[in-house]
Formats: sequence, structure tokens, C-alpha cells
Amino acid sequence: MYRLKYFFSLLFLSCTHSAIDQIDDGTLYYTSGLKYTVRHGISDPHYSISTRDIQKGVFMLGPEVGFSGEVTIYDGKIYNSRIEDERIKTYHDKTSLVFNVYARCQHFYPLSFSSIKNFAQLEAKLASISDSAKLFVFKAKISQLKAHILNGIDEQTGELKKTFINPIDFKVLGVGFYSQNHRRVFTHHDSDVHVHIIDDKGHTYHLDNFLDANFLEIKYCELK
Repeated sequence: MYRLKYFFSLLFLSCTHSAIDQIDDGTLYYTSGLKYTVRHGISDPHYSISTRDIQKGVFMLGPEVGFSGEVTIYDGKIYNSRIEDERIKTYHDKTSLVFNVYARCQHFYPLSFSSIKNFAQLEAKLASISDSAKLFVFKAKISQLKAHILNGIDEQTGELKKTFINPIDFKVLGVGFYSQNHRRVFTHHDSDVHVHIIDDKGHTYHLDNFLDANFLEIKYCELK
């Protein structure tokens, strides 16, 4: 009888563990929120990356704990870029985030357009597909862009410190989330997209804006 009870206990724990570790395919997830953390200067961790997040098909964006860097998970691989000694350093270890948005997608649909002038056009293209939230990934060469890495909080002003880059003719991988219903949660107050890019050195940045992007590939996954 003891052995039987022990067997069913193990079975229950195994099933429970599997459920906890499951990220449902095509489901939108997010924690905390930009309007809550940034507005109140809350930089504590609200999400810790776990084994379930470093699997194929998982994509995630968010600021590192303390607003001390940018974190991107691209197809299960972690990119965590920070400013150290005035240089960009990127790590691939598990870390914690102030807030984040993430999803797991196995089946993407290609988009047909190749060039986009700016963020507004990109949003319009994504909106024209459907009203649903979307994960999208891309490879692109961008004529001009503005991007940043967070670098902590200014002790005097309470403002987020940012290190900006403004390169020309920049080749990147990108991952973004689109939603009409999550402004100031995981997108800014004036945008329906949140995008991170990864350069050819493996550094990741928050993309603020761009001009003239030539998309070598772009595809999307609808989220529920």
C-alpha cells in the first residue's frame, strides 16, 4: 500500500511539474508592466528566466532587474546586454527582469512586404492582418536607426539612464510584440509595438525607431 501511494504521489508531482513548466504555444504572456514599474521607479525583479524559457520557439523581451540592461530571448537563446566600463557586454546566462512579454511559437506565417519606411508603417502592416496580438521576428538591413540599452536609474532625477546607438546601414535580427490592447504595459504609451534587435556581434538593444528597413525575412505568429 505504501509503495502504491508513493507511486501516485510521484505521478502527481510529475504532472504538476509539467504543467508549471509548460508555455502554451501561441499564448501571450507578460508580467508586471511598464506603467507600474517605470512610473513608480520599481526596479525589483518580477520574472526570473527558467529552464522552460530557454527552449526552441520561445521569444521574450524586457529590461533586466534594476533597469540595468536589455534582455532578449530569441528562439530559446538568452541575450543580456549591459554597459560596463563604457562598453557593451553581452551575457547568455539566466537572469531576472523588471517586466517582460513573451510567447512560444512553433508555426509562423511569412509576410510579403520587403521594405518599410518607419515604425508607423510597420504597425499599420501588422494591424492590417488582424486585430489579434502578434509575435513577429525578422532579419533586416536598416538604413538608419535609434536604439538604446538601459543603464540603471539616475539617483538624483529618478529617470532611467539610457546608452543610445545610432548606426547607419545596420544588419540585425529582430523580435517584436504587437498589441492594440497593451499600451503602457509592454509597449509605450504612443505605440502598439515593442521591438528588440540583435546585431552581428550578438549585442541586443531596445529599438526606438528606424528609417528605411529592408526586410530580408519577416514572419509572424498570432497570439491569444
